[in-house]
Amino acid sequence: MAKQSLAHPLPVLLTRPLGQGQGFALRLADRFGAVVRPVLSPLMAPVFLAPDMPRGDFGGVIFTSSTAGIYGVPYRAPYAAAKWAVIGLMKTVAMELGPFGIRANAICPGSVHGPRIDRVIDAEAAAKGTTPDMIRQGYASGTALKRLSDPEDVAHMALFLASDGARMVSGQALTVDGFTINPDP
Repeated sequence: MAKQSLAHPLPVLLTRPLGQGQGFALRLADRFGAVVRPVLSPLMAPVFLAPDMPRGDFGGVIFTSSTAGIYGVPYRAPYAAAKWAVIGLMKTVAMELGPFGIRANAICPGSVHGPRIDRVIDAEAAAKGTTPDMIRQGYASGTALKRLSDPEDVAHMALFLASDGARMVSGQALTVDGFTINPDP
């Protein structure tokens, strides 16, 4: 892919949770705060930084949520609830900052190759008494494209949302997941 040059610096704020949302079969009462706080705390940045962002038709806030925030995930209620909250916050920020020319969107990755999903898959395999390969195959088979995403897929979405090409895209939760057709295969 050819490098793109930018006509102007992009005033974009990318939010990302601090926590990993780790764990399988979490007990809601014991773990809710431990999962939700690190996921939601960094997302308050737009509330504090938006007043200083340049106004115009190219500013934006990009939240990182998850397909868990769209479909839910069995046995991971705190994580799914936090990701649903990210989408709600993004939509509210889009409404509040839109009149100032600032867009807000959320990228919702599905299962993305890397150490984080490896830990999730290992924990789920142990809890279900099966192999990580079986769980990984199940995750892939739960998408229309029959594969997991790569980190670059998510990065390309962020670049698009930060570009002038997305100047009329706001208030959207955009999945990068190969179209999830079964979130718990």
